[in-house]
Amino acid sequence: LGFQDPAIAISYVVFMVFLALHFSHALGSVVQTLGILAPKHNPKIQQVSSGLALVVFLGNSSMPISILLGFVK
Repeated sequence: LGFQDPAIAISYVVFMVFLALHFSHALGSVVQTLGILAPKHNPKIQQVSSGLALVVFLGNSSMPISILLGFVK
């Protein structure tokens, strides 16, 4: 059944939340590890990291949600 099962689809979306949180943190950490992080760039890097994490979350979550809502069969 896969994503047609609500429990599986909801679990997948919940795990995508955790993936997005991890991804957002990881991008900031990569920049810091590379030594690019400067106090004046910190807010912009956080915005870009959060934006990319949101795009990943929305893209990955759209699949089970569209199947549950019947847009895709």
